[in-house]
Amino acid sequence: MFNRKIASEVAIGIIAVIAIILGYYFWKSNNIVVAPIMVKNSGTTTTTTLPEKQVYRNEKYGFELTFPETWKGYSATSRTLNWGSDGTSDSIDFALPDQKDGLFNISFHTKKQYDSIENSGVPFGMFLNKNNDYVFVWNQAQYAANPQMEERMKEVQSIIKTFKFINSNNATSDWQTYRNDKYGFEFKYPKDWTVKFSNESRQPGGNFVNINIINNTLSSAIYNININIFNNNADLSSRDWFEKANAGFDYKITDVVFNGVPAVKESTETSSSYSIYINHDKNIFMFDTTKNWNELSENLRQSMSYDKESENIRQQILSTFKFTK
Repeated sequence: MFNRKIASEVAIGIIAVIAIILGYYFWKSNNIVVAPIMVKNSGTTTTTTLPEKQVYRNEKYGFELTFPETWKGYSATSRTLNWGSDGTSDSIDFALPDQKDGLFNISFHTKKQYDSIENSGVPFGMFLNKNNDYVFVWNQAQYAANPQMEERMKEVQSIIKTFKFINSNNATSDWQTYRNDKYGFEFKYPKDWTVKFSNESRQPGGNFVNINIINNTLSSAIYNININIFNNNADLSSRDWFEKANAGFDYKITDVVFNGVPAVKESTETSSSYSIYINHDKNIFMFDTTKNWNELSENLRQSMSYDKESENIRQQILSTFKFTK
């Protein structure tokens, strides 16, 4: 009798433990788990929290970034940059525990300050975006503390591409919107650019659609954007679709994030352009355009003309692209 009582109590205890575990996982699957992030400002340190899905949101400057899971536990630290006669600017260092001095930085400048620093020849950074109040510039660290940080540094450009404004007070507020309900997407573009849509044409792999975003301010097509849409009825991943479509050819693709959406990027050092491939709603969206000036080899730069304003606008157009279904 005594042994049976013990066995009964043990069974009840096991059931209770299982119930607690199942309850925890149910709670976890239905609640957002937050990860801490340390924010330093003017010598003081405060702690804020971010969803585990790794979205960094900055209300002061009105933007957000999306980080991959490999950046779990990252920090965002405020730092003031001194530009001598051009004054100071706020910036944010993004770091991981293995490299606490930062893997990349975003700084914020008035247009007057940005133009002055840019024209001074002082090592600056790469244009990211702008709104009515600020020009956003980013820089990447020049070294990695260890092999793991080298891998994280390779992901920085993909993170930068997820940059987007979280309010309407930006340089695109008076732009036109192109919306395509059939394929479920939209983007914004300036009034002095045009959008040309081609009718569907039958291709060996299925229907094909082309949308050309044209810069009318230049005679060169270097800053135009082509969006090609291919049927993907088999619902292959972006990588699998690309590899199947390019079987027998030499190519190099990498996994990237485009405006928060997983994608693959095709690019080579000898090419002046790159392509982004996204699988969405059983269609492959291919974005084809010229590389940014800082990504081009010296030989390609010598053979091409450069228009900084057009390059910035093109990046802004791409940043406004989003799926609507």
